[in-house]
Amino acid sequence: MEFTGTACPAPCEEACVLSINEPAVTIKSVELAIIEHAFQKGWIQPMPPLTRTYKTVAIVGSGPTGLIAAAQLNKAGHSVTVFERADRIGGLLVYGIPNMKLDKVDKVQRRVEILQQEGIEFKTDIEIGVEPNTLASLRSTYDAVLLATGATQSRDSLAKIPGRELKGIYQAMEFLSLSQKSWLDSEHDDEKFIDCAGRKVVVIGGGDTAVDCVTTAIRLGAESVLQFSRRPAGTKPKSRWPYWDEDVYRVEYAHEEVQAVHSRDPREYEVQSKTFVGEDGMLKGIETVQVSFDPVTRTTKPVEGSEHTYPCDLALLAMGFTGPDQNVDQGALPRKGGCFDAGYGTYTVNGVSATGAVAEAPIFAAGDCRRGASLIVTALAEGRDVAAVIDSYLTSASHQGFSSVLPRCVPLSANPALYRGPNWSNLHSAKTMPSVALNKRPISSLRRAGSINK
Repeated sequence: MEFTGTACPAPCEEACVLSINEPAVTIKSVELAIIEHAFQKGWIQPMPPLTRTYKTVAIVGSGPTGLIAAAQLNKAGHSVTVFERADRIGGLLVYGIPNMKLDKVDKVQRRVEILQQEGIEFKTDIEIGVEPNTLASLRSTYDAVLLATGATQSRDSLAKIPGRELKGIYQAMEFLSLSQKSWLDSEHDDEKFIDCAGRKVVVIGGGDTAVDCVTTAIRLGAESVLQFSRRPAGTKPKSRWPYWDEDVYRVEYAHEEVQAVHSRDPREYEVQSKTFVGEDGMLKGIETVQVSFDPVTRTTKPVEGSEHTYPCDLALLAMGFTGPDQNVDQGALPRKGGCFDAGYGTYTVNGVSATGAVAEAPIFAAGDCRRGASLIVTALAEGRDVAAVIDSYLTSASHQGFSSVLPRCVPLSANPALYRGPNWSNLHSAKTMPSVALNKRPISSLRRAGSINK
């Protein structure tokens, strides 16, 4: 799907071997140019499956994982229904990413319309887990259920600090989703968004969501915008390959916009919030302390005498996500680290096996709700992979005697730009090359190498 050519930080370019000694292949731009050219030429047309298996799949969530899984399962001939609790299809792509970063009509809606014409059914304004749309009802109606809800539960590391109850403090996704919905509904004419005009905005967090908050705030007329991060600024690496997950200094599009408007970088590094300062119940400032970050233990230590109070009347908390909301399963499914406990490669939620039982459909989980918040490209990869697993289950359960016709995706452990787990050193350790003594090498190879004269 074309979303990765638009809203992806392109870790593939960071891992491009060409970047060892010159600029990497601009894979992201190439992908986007190809797909846009294909749309302009009319080459991309709906391709409904020629036959149907009469197997049904319910997918909960219409973000990147849900959309790609639906597309793949539909290609295999299964009847797919996608449930979305919001009023528009797209999940994170619609309400989590600002419009200036990913156009909702030209990119998202265009693809959704093609999927609809290929036979996929989309149902909006339906929240699974709330009566009468329970997870149990899906399991009794469909042959398989896929949870692709994303990791939407915001982390609030500042929940217990003084002043957290003051007005003017919002979770980042609430801020972004309200702004996006208001823009899509009325281009902000309905005023149903968190206004930043003339306000001193502080974004707390250092990830992509924080960056999106920064650029949204500046475009909504904020008087000033700062971004707090507990981590150091990072360094410019000597080697250009690969360093995607390292502490490397980067300048995002939002930082460039603030630099252009306010003539300064909005980021404040190694800063920890201590107290929200208020007046008459309203946020007026944030008392902070400088910290020293230990890269080994990944912990921080306050620097004595470094306290400082920043003026602020709008604080946006962008400190990551803990996992999917509790509503979808009412806390009934097993979780691990806040996410659904489903192993990579099988995707079946532990305790709810895919044994082919007729009474209740198995539950699969993939994407951010399984592995935690990550990139769009990772969500798409898991969506493609879980589709092959579900297709294999459906075909074997119906005794058709063959495995999935859908391709599996390469596991993340094989991609050094995305994986740094405990097995990394074994997977990517340098291999000892075989050697042959000079006097035992064939004459032809020595001539090719220029070692002897012809």
